[in-house]
Amino acid sequence: MKWIHINKELLGQPLYATPNYEEGSQRSVVEYLYGITELDNTLAETGEVFPAKNMELQMLLYPDLLMFMLVQGTEAREHFTIERDKVVKINTRHHQALSIRKDTVPEPRVSASKMVSAYNKIVAAITKLVKGKRKTKPVQGSLFEIVLESTINGENEKIVIACTDKNREVVDMFCSKIIP
Repeated sequence: MKWIHINKELLGQPLYATPNYEEGSQRSVVEYLYGITELDNTLAETGEVFPAKNMELQMLLYPDLLMFMLVQGTEAREHFTIERDKVVKINTRHHQALSIRKDTVPEPRVSASKMVSAYNKIVAAITKLVKGKRKTKPVQGSLFEIVLESTINGENEKIVIACTDKNREVVDMFCSKIIP
């Protein structure tokens, strides 16, 4: 599959876009796993996984195109675009144990008391140390395989994304709009 590189500003407003976790949040509800060759090659060269890149994946749907945009903070870094009619089907698997980021949890309110504040700082420091030493538990979520018309080694190419169970309906709805 040859990726189409387009000036995003010429496309206008997308029909649909994957949302962020909450208003003002820069974290997308979608986790990228694999399938965009250029991005996979870059990750392989650096030996990193996608979340380590400190970027988010935004998916935008236009009348004829599906765009995968990498966003860092509020700035779009790179985008990969495919024609919508090249998407053959979308396979979904729900309630999977996945190694993806957990849902965001609201920050607890800090007490005005200096003693509670000091206690919170100590607990946070200890929690950081403990988390660094234990393995992360899998998160319950859904896998979405966007199956493309093109093939590699006799199999259709796939772009695989995931989300937590909390965001399944939102991502499911977005994916249902991809195939016209």
